[in-house]
Amino acid sequence: MSKVFVVQIQKKYVRTNGIPKLVNSVDVTPAKQFGEIIELVPEHIAETGDEIVIRDHIYDVLEEHYAENDFILPVGSPIFIGVACAILTDLFGGKIKFLVWDRRKSVYEVKTYHI
Repeated sequence: MSKVFVVQIQKKYVRTNGIPKLVNSVDVTPAKQFGEIIELVPEHIAETGDEIVIRDHIYDVLEEHYAENDFILPVGSPIFIGVACAILTDLFGGKIKFLVWDRRKSVYEVKTYHI
């Protein structure tokens, strides 16, 4: 089964009946049709603010779990997205399959880039 590596699922507060609740700022559920969802930079790693810890975590996850038939969902911090793409280029020769949201069709489309 393919995997979908969501770079970072950022959170936001919403109020329900006056009570604030922390929820995902983006719904990645439609990407499940492409494979298992894996968040590359979970909140507890991002909150460290330590660029070495974050970079090494991204590297370790991609090196251990990424395969040629997997996808990157480029949401979250632009820095984390850039780091993930640089690591994938280094590890796998530059072919990256992205899932890109098409607003008109309300579906993810696959875009393959050779970097």
